[in-house]
Amino acid sequence: MLFVVSAFSVNAQKNKTKSDEPSNNISTFLNDGRVKGVNNLIRIRLAPSFMGYMGASYERKFTEKFGLEVGANVKINKSAIWEEYREAHFNAPYGTEYIASKKGIGFSIFPKYYKYGKYINHGRYIGLQLNTRSFKSDFNLYVPSSIMDTYAAQSDVACSYKSLFLVWGNQRQFGSRFTFGMELGFGVNQDNIKKLNQYTWDDINSKSIITQIDVKHNQITMQIDLSLGILL
Repeated sequence: MLFVVSAFSVNAQKNKTKSDEPSNNISTFLNDGRVKGVNNLIRIRLAPSFMGYMGASYERKFTEKFGLEVGANVKINKSAIWEEYREAHFNAPYGTEYIASKKGIGFSIFPKYYKYGKYINHGRYIGLQLNTRSFKSDFNLYVPSSIMDTYAAQSDVACSYKSLFLVWGNQRQFGSRFTFGMELGFGVNQDNIKKLNQYTWDDINSKSIITQIDVKHNQITMQIDLSLGILL
């Protein structure tokens, strides 16, 4: 037993002495734990969260210059106040008093041309980002009357949103396998509302007439987005 304990003790001291000696292996100093040369990335974007959506996207860099990102999001909360203002006052006839959007799903596709960066770990790029969202909304619609104008509620109206942006982006790796990205985009979007009630006043019969219409509205817009990614 004493012999075995002594042997282990001598071996431990020998290894400890060697561990303090300088190493000629340069890879020991160059390996900082950061993944390198990666072409796959899972990304979480900030912009969809302002419309009440949560989800993620996946990007694959096929060549040094070309990458493709696809994403999916689920609407878990109402849209931001400026989104609902646009849908209500720009799209609904006569405007509305209140709108609440809910129950939706969104998809995106984003081909990119990389101007800089051999791998997806970091780089500058330009691309076309197409976004589509489908959701339900509750409207409070204006109802004209000969006595006093009022509002009438309409629930679960089918709505959709499409946008196409020309985007400039830049992403950088930090830590072992994370990226941070910033993007600026300019483009157009389109709101579509299906079978929305429109109220008009019939002077002859002294009553409101309800007709259902489809609303489509286009506008020029811009987008600023931030993202966090995980390299795979």
